[in-house]
Amino acid sequence: MTKKNNNQKKSKTASPSPLIGSPDSLLVILGLLSGALIVSSVIIKNDQTIQIVLDGSLARSKAGTSDDTPYELLR
Repeated sequence: MTKKNNNQKKSKTASPSPLIGSPDSLLVILGLLSGALIVSSVIIKNDQTIQIVLDGSLARSKAGTSDDTPYELLR
């Protein structure tokens, strides 16, 4: 009779489904859709890597005060 060592067992980690996404990506999407996060900049490097910088605050903003208008630069 052989005993299996716990170290020899393969550890199975559950990978997130591509349709559902990981919890952190779902929170980023929720933050973008709710307006809590805005895209501050999009950086495309020479090696075709993309970096998206998000900006946001967890504090509730008062009605009528907007220090940051994200789409103002596009006009």
